[in-house]
Amino acid sequence: MLTRAQRSLDDIRSLAGPTPQRLRPLVQQLAREGRHLAIIDAPGDLAPIHAVFRSACELALNAAQMRLDAAQSGDLGLAQQASSAAAGALMLLSRAKGDLDAALKPPTAPVTFAQP
Repeated sequence: MLTRAQRSLDDIRSLAGPTPQRLRPLVQQLAREGRHLAIIDAPGDLAPIHAVFRSACELALNAAQMRLDAAQSGDLGLAQQASSAAAGALMLLSRAKGDLDAALKPPTAPVTFAQP
């Protein structure tokens, strides 16, 4: 869900939208995703990565909610705060994806050389 939200988060970051009609469902989806992430008990070695995904989701939700509030009130300062939150969410999402890819990558077999 966070990956699907990237375009909207990019729009929030660049102060380009999205519209309130797109933000309302986004806020609901991110809130639902946050609740799902909160109940997952990640395995010990993946727990730090899971925590980064949770943080990314929380920041994304804050960004979307602040942007919605800014759009409804015309508050540029709030829109700028939403932009910062969206930038943080995107950064954390990128980091979490990279960390997860690295953690799930199969180990490579050691290279052995035949003795003559």
